[in-house]
Amino acid sequence: MSLAPEKTLPSLAVINLDKLSSNLGVVRRMSQAKGVMAVVKANAYGHGAVAIAQTLVRLGVEHLAVQTPEEAIQLRQGGVVAKILILGYTHAAYGSDILHYNLTPTIFDYQLAVEINHLSSKIVPVHIKIDTGMSWAGIAVKDALPFIKSVMKLERIKIAGLFTHFAAADSNPDYTNEQAEKFLRVVGEVQGFGLKPILHAANSAAVMNHPKYHFDYVRPGLMLYGVPVGGSADSMLLPILSWQSVVCDMKVLNPGESVGYGCTFVAQTTRVIAIIPVGYADGWKWQLENDGYVIIKGQKAMIVGRICMDQFMVDVTEIQGVEVGDKVTLIGQDGNLSLTVHDLANIVCTSPYEILTSLGGRIKYRYTIVEKEIDL
Repeated sequence: MSLAPEKTLPSLAVINLDKLSSNLGVVRRMSQAKGVMAVVKANAYGHGAVAIAQTLVRLGVEHLAVQTPEEAIQLRQGGVVAKILILGYTHAAYGSDILHYNLTPTIFDYQLAVEINHLSSKIVPVHIKIDTGMSWAGIAVKDALPFIKSVMKLERIKIAGLFTHFAAADSNPDYTNEQAEKFLRVVGEVQGFGLKPILHAANSAAVMNHPKYHFDYVRPGLMLYGVPVGGSADSMLLPILSWQSVVCDMKVLNPGESVGYGCTFVAQTTRVIAIIPVGYADGWKWQLENDGYVIIKGQKAMIVGRICMDQFMVDVTEIQGVEVGDKVTLIGQDGNLSLTVHDLANIVCTSPYEILTSLGGRIKYRYTIVEKEIDL
């Protein structure tokens, strides 16, 4: 596989679907649940939602989860046939789309339930989210039973699932236990009404750390993509994404000359600078100004100057033979050196979630499986 500078977008994200399969296998071996509800929101955490979802369905995943109705519609239009749960808020105006695309909404806006009930000629499954301690979207525990009773009165609405979301499954077992106890109290009362909804709560950290809360479905996200989440099986996860670019130009800085906006890097000695055609518009973080590195020819090339919208610069003075067209590893491995999502997140003091979901629209995606390549 080559990166021909004259024929490529500024950068290439290579997604290894065999490693995705391996990570799903880790989830299944750890899970006490009957199934996996794979989270593919935010463009599958920057990995390309349609391709990732199609692969997961081929691997036997029956339930997918997204955040918004638009994300769900994108999957349907991309040919994804699995059950799709919309985890977040859906305005009542999307009622007809819910029916047309056969989507499962989360109900915490009663008007959405009323609209779907009015529009539909058949029973529509919905899930209800119980807020047990995140203090964001969902029905508060104290309001859960009256709300559920009101939804039950709608003749074409079926409460098919109940769920919650853990705030600190990777770091605070006591708080996780408190959340689970609140959720289970609501579940017990709901079951007393004769309902038997499926239950789900376990995000990636809970998959690893809290098997007693796996319930009917586990709901992994980050661990599917091979990023450690703070659990016992982190070492078994395989990063599925590598991100590459090319050297598009070379400059020589004489002592006293600067590079980039703001002149924040001034050469003290003669330096050889390589230009990389990736910037913050592509998801390469602004905070990497004069910090961090990429890998060229198996060696670290330190970032110099500000990150621009469309490019950034690295010092290759000590790397022999760098030329225009040489591969640049932004995330991944080259020789004995690697640069992970966690490495980048630590440098800029953010989370791997932000690094991955910031990947921009100018990136070309290539999916590999058993040595085959598919460009999307």
